[in-house]
Amino acid sequence: MEPPFLSLFAELGAILGSAESREARSAEILRRLRTVVPYAAASVSAAKPGTIEHVSLANDGYPPRVERHLNQWFVHHDPAYLLMRRSSGPPLRWRDNPFRYRDTYSAREVFLPAGFDEGITVCMRNRRGFYTGSLHLSVDDRRHPTDDAVGFLTHLQVMLGELTDLGAAPPPMVGESERITITSAGGRRDGSVRPVSDELVKQVRTLAAADALPAWFWWQPAKGEVRLVTTERIGDEITVGQTTADLPYELSVRELEVLTLLAGGLTNLQIGRRLSISPKTVAKHVEHTLAKLSAASRTEAAVRATRVGLVLLSSTRPLPPR
Repeated sequence: MEPPFLSLFAELGAILGSAESREARSAEILRRLRTVVPYAAASVSAAKPGTIEHVSLANDGYPPRVERHLNQWFVHHDPAYLLMRRSSGPPLRWRDNPFRYRDTYSAREVFLPAGFDEGITVCMRNRRGFYTGSLHLSVDDRRHPTDDAVGFLTHLQVMLGELTDLGAAPPPMVGESERITITSAGGRRDGSVRPVSDELVKQVRTLAAADALPAWFWWQPAKGEVRLVTTERIGDEITVGQTTADLPYELSVRELEVLTLLAGGLTNLQIGRRLSISPKTVAKHVEHTLAKLSAASRTEAAVRATRVGLVLLSSTRPLPPR
């Protein structure tokens, strides 16, 4: 990396380590990036946990229509974006794609009419490898971004990944992950020797159809131990992984069951009936769970559970309402 880029890299690191809000840090990062990519417009957007759509953390120059396009249609359908997401490869300028990007809907109907003549999107991932958001840079001069600038932006894929991570990272995986890719049309491609069960695939499709699919959750199969399940939506495909992992916060399986039902709005009496235990026993589990989560109330515990995937699902236990 050349000295000017090394200096900027250090500056961005200092910004990321500051106590400012995500939005303030994102805006400042865009301002600094203008020194290497003289953009006409730029934005930092974060993926909403459990959905495909994004939310802007900072926007410098994109008109509302273009910003909406980037956060909605683009992440569902744009072929260059989907290519980068599926391959986990480096960022691509329009001219780097294996097809004529200028003929795509995004370029022809959105970017070119807005005055942009070239652009690049950087797909960010956190240290666990999960996609978290995108950096978009659009220019009105086809000489940019330069090859050196693209090389620098490649380094930002992980560096900025934590900034756009709106959900907590899943627990560390213990065993080898079993993976499958499923489509809305009903197809599936198993990626391991031990395929993901039809029971889990059905649950994932049900949650996705209800726009309630979390980025990760805990799964109780009909037989066997509790598993950690991760999901990643890319266009009309969902990649599902499952593996063994230690429950966070030293929760027991029973406490996770109680927390899941609590997050669904059930009372102690209703939880007791569902789990065939007394309300007094439920109250003890709730007390222990709140203490382990350092939560001051049932409401705080419920919000945290749904936000970070602390829910235990099965074919008979749906996701609690958000």
